[in-house]
Amino acid sequence: RIGSQANGSVAQTILTNGANFNLTVSGGNLRVGDSANPATSRLIIENSTLTMTGGTLGIPYAAGAIGEVTQNGGTVSGGVVAFSDSGAGTGTYTIKNATLDTIQIRKDALAGIASIYFDNAILRTASTANNAFFSGLDLAEIQVGGLTLDAQVNVSIDQILSGAGNLV
Repeated sequence: RIGSQANGSVAQTILTNGANFNLTVSGGNLRVGDSANPATSRLIIENSTLTMTGGTLGIPYAAGAIGEVTQNGGTVSGGVVAFSDSGAGTGTYTIKNATLDTIQIRKDALAGIASIYFDNAILRTASTANNAFFSGLDLAEIQVGGLTLDAQVNVSIDQILSGAGNLV
Protein backbone atom coordinates (compact mmCIF):
# COMPACT_ATOMS: atom_id res chain seq x y z
CA ARG A 1 0.00 0.00 0.00
CA ILE A 2 1.29 3.40 -0.98
CA GLY A 3 -0.51 6.28 0.73
CA SER A 4 -2.64 4.48 3.30
CA GLN A 5 -2.56 7.21 5.96
CA ALA A 6 -5.82 9.10 6.44
CA ASN A 7 -3.96 12.42 6.36
CA GLY A 8 -0.46 13.77 5.98
CA SER A 9 2.08 14.34 3.30
CA VAL A 10 2.73 12.71 -0.06
CA ALA A 11 3.63 9.00 -0.02
CA GLN A 12 5.77 7.57 -2.78
CA THR A 13 7.74 4.49 -3.70
CA ILE A 14 10.55 4.67 -6.24
CA LEU A 15 11.97 1.71 -8.18
CA THR A 16 15.17 2.76 -9.94
CA ASN A 17 18.52 1.58 -11.34
CA GLY A 18 17.27 -1.79 -12.55
CA ALA A 19 15.32 -2.66 -9.41
CA ASN A 20 13.06 -5.74 -9.40
CA PHE A 21 9.88 -5.70 -7.32
CA ASN A 22 8.12 -9.07 -7.39
CA LEU A 23 4.68 -9.36 -5.82
CA THR A 24 4.56 -13.15 -5.63
CA VAL A 25 1.35 -13.71 -3.66
CA SER A 26 -1.18 -15.02 -6.17
CA GLY A 27 -3.83 -12.33 -6.58
CA GLY A 28 -1.93 -9.88 -4.35
CA ASN A 29 -2.80 -6.22 -4.89
CA LEU A 30 -0.63 -3.10 -5.06
CA ARG A 31 -2.58 -0.02 -4.05
CA VAL A 32 -1.31 3.41 -5.11
CA GLY A 33 -3.62 5.70 -3.12
CA ASP A 34 -5.20 3.66 -0.37
CA SER A 35 -7.08 6.29 1.63
CA ALA A 36 -9.10 9.44 1.03
CA ASN A 37 -6.03 11.53 1.85
CA PRO A 38 -5.97 14.43 -0.66
CA ALA A 39 -2.17 14.17 -0.98
CA THR A 40 -1.06 12.36 -4.14
CA SER A 41 0.36 8.85 -3.68
CA ARG A 42 3.02 7.94 -6.24
CA LEU A 43 4.73 4.89 -7.67
CA ILE A 44 7.73 5.88 -9.80
CA ILE A 45 9.37 3.21 -11.95
CA GLU A 46 12.67 4.23 -13.57
CA ASN A 47 14.19 1.54 -15.80
CA SER A 48 13.04 -1.16 -13.39
CA THR A 49 10.64 -4.11 -13.26
CA LEU A 50 7.40 -4.64 -11.35
CA THR A 51 6.09 -8.21 -11.66
CA MET A 52 2.72 -9.24 -10.23
CA THR A 53 1.27 -12.75 -9.98
CA GLY A 54 -2.28 -11.77 -10.90
CA GLY A 55 -3.92 -9.27 -8.60
CA THR A 56 -4.58 -5.61 -9.20
CA LEU A 57 -2.53 -2.45 -9.52
CA GLY A 58 -5.09 -0.01 -8.09
CA ILE A 59 -4.60 3.61 -9.22
CA PRO A 60 -6.01 4.70 -6.81
CA TYR A 61 -7.60 2.03 -4.71
CA ALA A 62 -9.76 4.03 -2.31
CA ALA A 63 -12.59 6.52 -2.87
CA GLY A 64 -11.31 10.09 -2.67
CA ALA A 65 -7.68 9.06 -3.13
CA ILE A 66 -5.25 10.39 -5.73
CA GLY A 67 -2.86 7.85 -7.26
CA GLU A 68 -0.15 8.37 -9.84
CA VAL A 69 2.13 5.85 -11.56
CA THR A 70 5.02 7.13 -13.67
CA GLN A 71 6.92 4.50 -15.63
CA ASN A 72 10.00 5.62 -17.55
CA GLY A 73 11.64 2.54 -19.01
CA GLY A 74 11.33 -0.96 -17.65
CA THR A 75 8.38 -3.33 -17.52
CA VAL A 76 5.22 -3.72 -15.46
CA SER A 77 3.61 -7.15 -15.89
CA GLY A 78 1.26 -9.79 -14.56
CA GLY A 79 -1.72 -7.95 -13.08
CA VAL A 80 -4.84 -5.95 -13.86
CA VAL A 81 -4.52 -2.15 -14.00
CA ALA A 82 -7.67 -0.87 -12.29
CA PHE A 83 -8.42 2.82 -11.89
CA SER A 84 -10.70 3.79 -8.97
CA ASP A 85 -10.51 0.17 -7.88
CA SER A 86 -12.63 0.33 -4.72
CA GLY A 87 -14.25 3.76 -5.07
CA ALA A 88 -14.17 6.97 -7.10
CA GLY A 89 -10.73 8.56 -7.01
CA THR A 90 -8.31 10.23 -9.40
CA GLY A 91 -5.72 8.05 -11.13
CA THR A 92 -3.01 8.73 -13.69
CA TYR A 93 -0.57 6.30 -15.34
CA THR A 94 2.19 7.64 -17.61
CA ILE A 95 4.25 5.13 -19.63
CA LYS A 96 7.30 6.41 -21.52
CA ASN A 97 9.94 4.29 -23.26
CA ALA A 98 8.53 1.29 -21.40
CA THR A 99 6.37 -1.84 -21.57
CA LEU A 100 3.08 -2.59 -19.85
CA ASP A 101 2.23 -6.32 -20.06
CA THR A 102 -1.18 -6.59 -18.42
CA ILE A 103 -4.26 -8.77 -18.10
CA GLN A 104 -6.69 -5.86 -18.38
CA ILE A 105 -6.97 -2.05 -18.11
CA ARG A 106 -10.25 -0.76 -16.69
CA LYS A 107 -11.97 1.82 -14.49
CA ASP A 108 -14.10 0.30 -11.73
CA ALA A 109 -15.97 3.33 -10.32
CA LEU A 110 -17.91 5.37 -12.85
CA ALA A 111 -17.47 8.64 -10.94
CA GLY A 112 -13.67 8.39 -10.72
CA ILE A 113 -11.20 10.10 -13.06
CA ALA A 114 -8.83 7.84 -14.96
CA SER A 115 -6.09 8.87 -17.42
CA ILE A 116 -3.33 6.90 -19.13
CA TYR A 117 -0.60 8.36 -21.34
CA PHE A 118 1.57 6.36 -23.76
CA ASP A 119 4.80 7.83 -25.17
CA ASN A 120 7.04 5.43 -27.10
CA ALA A 121 5.36 2.64 -25.14
CA ILE A 122 4.55 -1.01 -25.73
CA LEU A 123 1.18 -2.30 -24.51
CA ARG A 124 1.32 -6.09 -24.42
CA THR A 125 -1.61 -8.32 -23.64
CA ALA A 126 -0.71 -10.97 -21.08
CA SER A 127 -1.31 -14.56 -22.16
CA THR A 128 -4.19 -14.60 -19.64
CA ALA A 129 -5.65 -11.29 -20.86
CA ASN A 130 -9.36 -10.68 -20.50
CA ASN A 131 -11.27 -10.43 -23.80
CA ALA A 132 -12.60 -7.03 -22.62
CA PHE A 133 -9.00 -5.84 -22.42
CA PHE A 134 -9.11 -2.02 -22.30
CA SER A 135 -12.14 0.16 -21.53
CA GLY A 136 -13.81 2.78 -19.36
CA LEU A 137 -11.07 5.38 -18.88
CA ASP A 138 -11.76 9.10 -19.20
CA LEU A 139 -8.61 9.65 -21.26
CA ALA A 140 -6.20 7.34 -23.09
CA GLU A 141 -3.70 9.50 -24.94
CA ILE A 142 -1.01 8.38 -27.36
CA GLN A 143 1.69 11.02 -27.22
CA VAL A 144 4.18 11.89 -29.95
CA GLY A 145 6.42 8.84 -29.32
CA GLY A 146 3.52 6.52 -30.17
CA LEU A 147 2.15 3.23 -28.89
CA THR A 148 2.90 -0.30 -30.08
CA LEU A 149 0.16 -2.82 -29.36
CA ASP A 150 1.58 -6.33 -28.98
CA ALA A 151 -1.44 -8.64 -28.70
CA GLN A 152 -0.52 -12.12 -27.46
CA VAL A 153 -4.18 -13.23 -27.51
CA ASN A 154 -7.39 -11.95 -29.12
CA VAL A 155 -8.81 -9.05 -27.12
CA SER A 156 -11.31 -6.21 -27.46
CA ILE A 157 -10.27 -2.58 -26.98
CA ASP A 158 -13.39 -0.52 -26.37
CA GLN A 159 -11.39 2.50 -25.20
CA ILE A 160 -11.22 5.70 -27.26
CA LEU A 161 -7.55 6.48 -27.98
CA SER A 162 -6.60 10.09 -28.67
CA GLY A 163 -3.42 12.10 -29.17
CA ALA A 164 -0.81 12.99 -31.77
CA GLY A 165 1.16 9.74 -31.67
CA ASN A 166 0.93 6.72 -33.94
CA LEU A 167 -0.64 3.39 -33.01
CA VAL A 168 1.32 0.45 -34.40
